[in-house]
Amino acid sequence: MNRVWIDLTDLRLWSGQHGGVQRVVYGIAEQYYLEARDNGKDVGFFAYDAAADDFVEASFDPIFQAVQSLRSDVGAGGAPGEGLKHRLKRAAIQYAPSFVINNPARRALAKKVAVRSFRVAASVKRRAVASRSKLATRRNQQPVAASVRFAEGDVVLILGKPWDDLRIQGLLTRRRQETDFCLVQVAYDLIICLHPHLHHPSLFVQYSQHMFEAVAASDLLLPISSSTDKDLAVFAERLGLRLPETAVIRLGDAIQDDVIDAQRTRPDPRIRDNFIACVGTIENRKNHTLLYYVYRLAHERGIELPQLVIVGRRGWLTDDFMQTVQRDQVIRDQFLILENVSDEGLVWIYENCRYGIYPSMYEGWGLPVAELLARGKPCVASGVSSIPEVGKDLVDYFSPYDTQECLDAMLRLADDAALQERAERIARDYKVTTWGDTYEQVEKALQSLCSKKPSGKKKR
Repeated sequence: MNRVWIDLTDLRLWSGQHGGVQRVVYGIAEQYYLEARDNGKDVGFFAYDAAADDFVEASFDPIFQAVQSLRSDVGAGGAPGEGLKHRLKRAAIQYAPSFVINNPARRALAKKVAVRSFRVAASVKRRAVASRSKLATRRNQQPVAASVRFAEGDVVLILGKPWDDLRIQGLLTRRRQETDFCLVQVAYDLIICLHPHLHHPSLFVQYSQHMFEAVAASDLLLPISSSTDKDLAVFAERLGLRLPETAVIRLGDAIQDDVIDAQRTRPDPRIRDNFIACVGTIENRKNHTLLYYVYRLAHERGIELPQLVIVGRRGWLTDDFMQTVQRDQVIRDQFLILENVSDEGLVWIYENCRYGIYPSMYEGWGLPVAELLARGKPCVASGVSSIPEVGKDLVDYFSPYDTQECLDAMLRLADDAALQERAERIARDYKVTTWGDTYEQVEKALQSLCSKKPSGKKKR
């Protein structure tokens, strides 16, 4: 095996805290970066330049430094890594008079004013930075990133979301017709292709086309679960494709050591002492609506459930859910929705929640379940797709379509003794997977692929 090339397109285009895919890209890419830096491994980094329709050299070092800085950023009295916008929100409430604090509508308005002020200030700053940047460019023209040409025997590793721009897969296919490198791609899930009702309809054609080309062009696919591996086989059979070699990898569920060791504080003062955590993008497939019905059912039966803290960015098809929760006077005080929580804040939530809940209707993996278990916390979750692979017999499962089953699973952990017994079992039986472990799995799969690949250029 010659050089391993890592695609950083997703990380270069992403801002703020990493989402699920970005965390996977960063977790694996960081291990290759450290191996190259500390042990001399032959690793290259590249990204897709949309304007030039070309792959260009990229550096992982500024991404690495930015993430380290983000994790250690403590300022303005906020939690480590907390964004300025959220600090402003808290400051607005901290100094507001009691008649504002005690009135939900006025409290929300005060936060909006703080955020709008932040946006105005940020806009002014962006214009100033842009002006300085243009001036600096005129004074000292920066070199354009060099085009990347993969060599025969190289491995090109795609960890992220090339389906966001179909030209990426098209360029990879053309380059492989010129040079016989090994193309390896992580396969997250086939949900959009096989269960299109769980995603926005605008994604179906683009994602399906990407997966068709990825299956047809890749030497090796790395599904993130046995469930995804089976779905790949179904997808290939339906479309009459030859399925390339696959190797299932298990994603890391240990949050980085510097995050674990950091000083952590409550990421939002509205989080109560007794709460349940639900982590994941707020979208139709994640099934937060089921939790609304569960809390409504519990209220009708006189059952008091802990506060539900939902951590995740807003995705598609969520307007009805958000409106319902915000306008339901019974439920809205029991639901707290937090976006852009830092890694430090997320660790605090994992460590201090009573337990976690994950009601998703379908997953490629289910990273929040793994992260909860890695922190020693009990979890209740839907028993579909890949989720039982994550939690095995350490998680209480329910149907994602059954409100009563979900409520029953939650009530089983209402007893302190049962909760403690489950936590002790998790601490004893759950094996944490680090991103270093994931890297070793990827490397083993690449070494196996390269040992089987015949020398000389293949005819295509």
